[in-house]
Amino acid sequence: FTGHLDWLDASNNTRLLPGWNPIDGTTNVDPDFPPTGTDFTHGTMTASVIVAGTNNGLDMAGVTWEGVKLFPIAVYVLSFANIYDSYQKIIDNNNLPGAIPYSALNMSYGAFNPDAPSPGFFNQMVAQGTIPVAASGNSRPFPAGFPASFPMVVSVGATQFASGTKGVPTSYSSPGSADGTRKVDLAAPS
Repeated sequence: FTGHLDWLDASNNTRLLPGWNPIDGTTNVDPDFPPTGTDFTHGTMTASVIVAGTNNGLDMAGVTWEGVKLFPIAVYVLSFANIYDSYQKIIDNNNLPGAIPYSALNMSYGAFNPDAPSPGFFNQMVAQGTIPVAASGNSRPFPAGFPASFPMVVSVGATQFASGTKGVPTSYSSPGSADGTRKVDLAAPS
């Protein structure tokens, strides 16, 4: 999947940096990587929306511009340890000599309950200049989950885009909670 033509810039250079797999410590971010074998490609779809080339006559147009690169991390939610390893890798890479910190971390996963270690990782990323961004969730009417509801994470929900319903939340996008403990910071058409 890393060689898709739509992930090339105008000069035919890939917009995809070598990724990282916390399970085996390699750059293998293929969605078919064992031990899951699930072919779960939600992150691949999300990455495509972010970095697909524009005005190239191919499948789709991404939402970023020339010069934006994507560092894919295979997140297999086998345990929180895998996710924490991923967060630490971002922090470590931001600290490399001469490194330009990642601008944003996009997270397309979540849980209903918060975990204690994640805010510490996110606070370190924010201090380095990385903005954590997470999907609010796909469980309407249940409220947004975590990591989206942590205060230092930008929580994103989905709205409809059809004429007459623009701006109306989708039937699946998790909302914020009345007490403010669960949040959606911004929403965009899905």
